[in-house]
Amino acid sequence: MRYLSLGEGVKFESDQAKKIRALLLNKSSYLRGKFPKDTAFASNMCLFDPIVRIRFEAPPAVADAWVCFACAEVAFAAGGRTASPEDCSPAIREILALVKTVLPDDPVIAKIRMR
Repeated sequence: MRYLSLGEGVKFESDQAKKIRALLLNKSSYLRGKFPKDTAFASNMCLFDPIVRIRFEAPPAVADAWVCFACAEVAFAAGGRTASPEDCSPAIREILALVKTVLPDDPVIAKIRMR
């Protein structure tokens, strides 16, 4: 699956990049078969529709993390392949907070509220 990317990218500052990378690479950020304790995410039954792409570059390698805040899921893509979305409910609020610091004036991001 390929997702459409619109608009210009915005770079994370070094400390922000380290935080988002640590969140996305931390096993505890994902449920992986566990039932969410937070009832706000008890039914992540939406059509995965990411609105944010976080790109990681370490030339020549490039990897993307596509984030759907409605589902609280992330799908990773690299080398022309995209993995199935993973439930990142435990970390979605922190991911959103970091995205809002990078895109403070984005009207779509500003409207996102987590329950």
